[in-house]
Amino acid sequence: MNYEILTLNLTFPDWKRWYGRNVFVAEEEVPAPARTVGEDYASGESFGLYVDDDELAYQHALCMADQIRRKNQTKARYWLYFNRFYKDIINYLHVSEMMSAGTRETAEFLLRYAATYNLKEKLADIVHSYWEDYCESGALYALDFDGLYMACGDKMLFEKRDITAAVRFYELAALDWETDEEESGRSRKRKREVPGLADLRAIAGEKMLSSKKEDVREEEYGCRELYAAFIVLRAENPGAYDRLLDYAGRFCAAYGQFIGVREGRQNQNAGQTIQSAVRRCYSMALVMKRMGLPYALFYLAEEGRGVQADYRDAVWRGLYETTRENLFPIQKYVRSVKNEQEIPYEMLLDLAYCAGVTELISLILLEEDTEQELAYYTSIETFRFLLPEHAGEECGKLSVMHMAYMNDPNEGKTLQRFVSRKDAEDGERARRSVRYPYVFMKCFTSLIDDLPMWEMYGNHAKGCCVILDKDCLEDNEQRGKIPLYRVCYLKKSRGGYRATKEANPQIKDWRSLSAYLKLLRQFYDRLRGNPAALQIYFQILDAITFLFKDADYQHEQELRILYSYGEASDEFRHTPGEFPKLYLLPDFYIWMKELILGPKVENIAEKMPYLQEQIEKMCDEIGVLMPEITVSEIQYR
Repeated sequence: MNYEILTLNLTFPDWKRWYGRNVFVAEEEVPAPARTVGEDYASGESFGLYVDDDELAYQHALCMADQIRRKNQTKARYWLYFNRFYKDIINYLHVSEMMSAGTRETAEFLLRYAATYNLKEKLADIVHSYWEDYCESGALYALDFDGLYMACGDKMLFEKRDITAAVRFYELAALDWETDEEESGRSRKRKREVPGLADLRAIAGEKMLSSKKEDVREEEYGCRELYAAFIVLRAENPGAYDRLLDYAGRFCAAYGQFIGVREGRQNQNAGQTIQSAVRRCYSMALVMKRMGLPYALFYLAEEGRGVQADYRDAVWRGLYETTRENLFPIQKYVRSVKNEQEIPYEMLLDLAYCAGVTELISLILLEEDTEQELAYYTSIETFRFLLPEHAGEECGKLSVMHMAYMNDPNEGKTLQRFVSRKDAEDGERARRSVRYPYVFMKCFTSLIDDLPMWEMYGNHAKGCCVILDKDCLEDNEQRGKIPLYRVCYLKKSRGGYRATKEANPQIKDWRSLSAYLKLLRQFYDRLRGNPAALQIYFQILDAITFLFKDADYQHEQELRILYSYGEASDEFRHTPGEFPKLYLLPDFYIWMKELILGPKVENIAEKMPYLQEQIEKMCDEIGVLMPEITVSEIQYR
């Protein structure tokens, strides 16, 4: 196997030669504050109405810069002062919309200082917000500091290795700032272009490049073709770990040749074509290393001790820096240990192998082409949260709730009992962990208008059954956004659970699934003597543990939309209330084929006009046909 992706060198300090000395701020350039300004200088409603309010913001920023430069302070204090500095930038721009040449120069200094000493994506957000306000208010001067924004983007890319944040800064340089007044007194727009920006946006999203090879004048030594082949294969056959690893290794060789040729040419006079090619190939290398790491670890775990030893440092560093969700539990452990020598290397490889196995299991259970009609049962009250009156502009998007709110007390325990060969909870008396994984799911079934389903999930037959239109799942634009999985049912047996084909006739690649489940059992046995390793092992399993249920429920023929997060995310939403519930609102719409009211729904004549009106408005909003609305055929009172 080719493990070059583990040792791929992504250090690239030469980017700094592209810029002169005036982009970032030297220590001696920072003036001392002329006066002390209190923290509450901008707290009053009148802030921004007085002539010297911009000076207050500037002087407070200098006070914060003075605090930031002091040595032997805690990390918490350092971040506090810098957060206040960023707030000062916002305040300064707020009161200086009608900028003079002097205030424009001061604004540039504040941006340069933040970029030099603590660059965050928030700085791009601040400038972009000013640009939106600027276009509306018609301020006289623009923050068109193209060189600074490109340098910020390159710092994010080559030092912080964050393509998405880098793109945010490159986009600032591409904004159409209004400059150069016409005779009429109105300013006119100057068109900007950042070479290769569309490609970088595509790479940040792990997608195909938008430009064609003939559009690229700088030789890239096959990087583009190998990256494209990798992306296509990963989309069409994500379980082909061996071929994906091979493409990653061949890419490393091409990238090494590309960078080698560029050595000595990275200076301030390097043309935009060269700079654009370097950014593009470097970004592709970042993505390849991020995506290729799990494949390399998967096969390295099967190698002999001699081969494994050659990559010890690279494995530790890769796990420490990884951004792959399925490796986050291992990453947290690696970062918590101060001395890497304290970490059992073989244990890390075993856990990485388990992460690969869990991903392969999820790929087998992923339902890409379902021929069955799918539906979900819910109460009418919950269904209303899908409609315009409650959801507003986001109507038609399905709320996916956190797994903690499921009504089955055994939810998420079946797979754990399978791998540990236990048919009940441990009998030991100890403080029980109440940690919940960040798993969100919505349950569906192919059983339409089914009495047991009405009783269990349809508010005791007083709710409704929402039947999905198949076009919703087959639409190319939406399909890739819907992580729909088939549930695997495990049968109780003496000493735990067992996996059988009879309980899962609709799972196509049963042989592979059965083999992977046996591997999970074997690794449980290997790791059970190490409590820390076992805890990480079960955290890795969190990504798939809610795709397994007791075979007592196999009649439900269940499928689930499931999202798993390794850590808290800004995508989480909260319901109102003293203790809000967590949920997601995925970026796809539910197209209804039919809405069936339960057999025990009362006062249908009172409820239907409102439901019909709201559903019709929702369908108009998202551009789909109005569904049929019917009543269950079941006689149940």
